[in-house]
Amino acid sequence: MNKRRFGIILTWPGIKNAESEIISRTMRAAQEIDAECVPIDNYGFVLDANYESTEKKAENLEFVLSLHYDTPKLIDAFYYHTVWNPPEIPLKFDGYRQSIDNYIMNDDYLIYDKGSMSAHLQSILLESPRNLTDASVMMGTFPKSAIMEPNLANPKLFYCGMNWDILVDKHGRNESLMKLLDTEGVVKIFGPNATTNKAWGGIHPWAGYKCYQYPIPFDGFSLLDELNKCGICLVFSSDVHRRAGAVTNRAFEACAAGAVIISDNNLLMKQMFGDAALFVDYNKNNPKDTFQQVMEKYRWILDHKKEAMTLARQSQQIFLKKYTLNAYLEKIFENHPNRLESVKTSLFSKNSQEQVHVLYVCPYSDLKRAGEAIRKVVNNVKRQIFASIYLTVALDITLNEFICEQLKDTKIKISIYPVKMFDSNKNMVLTNGQIFAQISRYINSEYFMMTDAEEYWFRDHVTTLMRTLQDSKGMLACSGQLYVDTNGIWQVKSFDRPKEKDFILYYNGKSALKTSFPCPGVFLFDKVVLNQLPQYVFDSIDGNEYLAYVYTSVLNKKTDVVFSKRMTFVCGRRADCKNKLVQPDQEMRYIQGLCRYHEIGKDDFGMWLSTIPLKPYIIIRSLRIIMRVIPKKSWLYIKIGKIYGRYCRKYFNF
Repeated sequence: MNKRRFGIILTWPGIKNAESEIISRTMRAAQEIDAECVPIDNYGFVLDANYESTEKKAENLEFVLSLHYDTPKLIDAFYYHTVWNPPEIPLKFDGYRQSIDNYIMNDDYLIYDKGSMSAHLQSILLESPRNLTDASVMMGTFPKSAIMEPNLANPKLFYCGMNWDILVDKHGRNESLMKLLDTEGVVKIFGPNATTNKAWGGIHPWAGYKCYQYPIPFDGFSLLDELNKCGICLVFSSDVHRRAGAVTNRAFEACAAGAVIISDNNLLMKQMFGDAALFVDYNKNNPKDTFQQVMEKYRWILDHKKEAMTLARQSQQIFLKKYTLNAYLEKIFENHPNRLESVKTSLFSKNSQEQVHVLYVCPYSDLKRAGEAIRKVVNNVKRQIFASIYLTVALDITLNEFICEQLKDTKIKISIYPVKMFDSNKNMVLTNGQIFAQISRYINSEYFMMTDAEEYWFRDHVTTLMRTLQDSKGMLACSGQLYVDTNGIWQVKSFDRPKEKDFILYYNGKSALKTSFPCPGVFLFDKVVLNQLPQYVFDSIDGNEYLAYVYTSVLNKKTDVVFSKRMTFVCGRRADCKNKLVQPDQEMRYIQGLCRYHEIGKDDFGMWLSTIPLKPYIIIRSLRIIMRVIPKKSWLYIKIGKIYGRYCRKYFNF
């Protein structure tokens, strides 16, 4: 039996943080249940022992755990997102729109609350609904093996945190209370300092606290040693966590370290641990009141060590019975088939009997190049969850015998359409459009697609596009798309549908056509679209037949492009065919000419550019230049890329 294998994503490789600690703990818990947890970066590259990206791609993952809302879906795998953040946390940042996209890209969710976090998720999913009933659960806990014996030899209040609130809100979490405890000398504070906090510009978030100790290594377990020495843990949530009913991971750290818990009046904490923890009524308007309550509990522990040790063991037993990472992972694996079915019901085609006809015109006369291109197209079809796909490949008649021999064992529905595409000097004698017009006459399926060899289709690409059209009763659907950057890494290109004003961008000849507009396979068409254009129209179209349908559909108001709200497609670098009969700029003018009296805006790129403020345009160009010269996987590249993306979305609607 193969070992169960899953991935877990560290959004910022090489940076030790709370997510990297969760990964360390999850990897150990996976070993304890005879499973393998593979740490990866956003792009699917395996991380080394220092959590730096390697050149090795992760493979054969049953699912992937996404720990942060800054993580988009960039891997063809089933994504679970851990719903751990109250709404106010992503809402603090300008990039909230991208956060929403990242939430929606996930296939399913690991949910532990019934309050504002799950309500926030359901609000985000209003237009991309999932059935969250019986969703699996995961919290940021510890493996069973991390358990330590309670210790009250020298009791102190343990408090540890990044205190990152100081960057956003200019004051730390629980700041007034912590300063009172610091003055009393009963607390030990751990966290980053100026030396370890270079990513924050050398800010020391705990500056001025005399009880501050030192940073604890972000290895997932060293914190337990320090906590065990203190023996008492302050498990205090932020205001937003209390409102959301979210539990801080400090609760599980306390259980694993055998510490006595002093918690604020977090309702979920009370439900989880009941009488096994000590609670205070957190008074945010009167820190002295909260301080006095904490001191009362602290003195009780000093005077009743035996009873306090009993409390620590009780909370530990509750933890072992219900909240270990081992238990959560086992249940995720156990429930995974049910969640696959739930996603299938919510997002996949309702009718497995309907058929999709995929059309590919192979533009090569060279056997090797043609064979490679056709294999890529065939693999995209074979990869699909939806099985009722019929592929037609048009190729030059001289290649017919060889390609048929190569494809004889291909286990998909496929037909080869040989046609005289080249003369004796290997020059094209037909446009791609003319060939498409011939093979499109044989489309009898309910839906059809056109494709290019440099595309990559996620396994659920076709079925989710079909569901999109079925639910919307539309004629034309598209998915979110990735693109391949100069290093061969998949990056987010678009998570939206093209809008009318976007078409102005694609009028600017060769460069715009190659880099801006989606590849053909991102679209699924209802067969009724075929009636939109007569076949003679395609005599002057040479490789962008799909654009003619998309363009005329949108601008002639025949239909709108319906967005699948799924990230299922990678747009590769389309190959240049130098012997095309119609040049790209001529082809685009021709296609736009089909909608001469329905064009949007001005047909001059300079005129369009003049409507955009100069400053943001200069910023965008500058950021793009910087991104070309710095390492693609560095934290600086990621940070600049997010700023670049925000400007593009705001001003260019990319």
